[in-house]
Amino acid sequence: MVFLPLGLAACGGRNEIRAESYDRSCATADDCTTVFVGNPCECSCDAAAINKGALDDYTGDLDDIKAECLDELATCVKCPEMGAAVCEASKCEVSRGPRHPSE
Repeated sequence: MVFLPLGLAACGGRNEIRAESYDRSCATADDCTTVFVGNPCECSCDAAAINKGALDDYTGDLDDIKAECLDELATCVKCPEMGAAVCEASKCEVSRGPRHPSE
């Protein structure tokens, strides 16, 4: 699979991380992981799910953005715990309810 340069795609021009910029395909919930999306410089606590194989790219993009706004990050409060990542219709998603053992 070929990806666009993720640093540009993830930022969206405004230091935003978007799940759509990463691989979200899955066969089972084990293929997925939950991540924070939005603008980390504005203390976004929004969550989404991506394929675990895209986690290194996501982390690199997030670290690059955070390096540009360290002062703002010092004022962020801790985000609530994210929901579990699930695989729905072959796409990683964040569970909206309690996770069942069959997921």
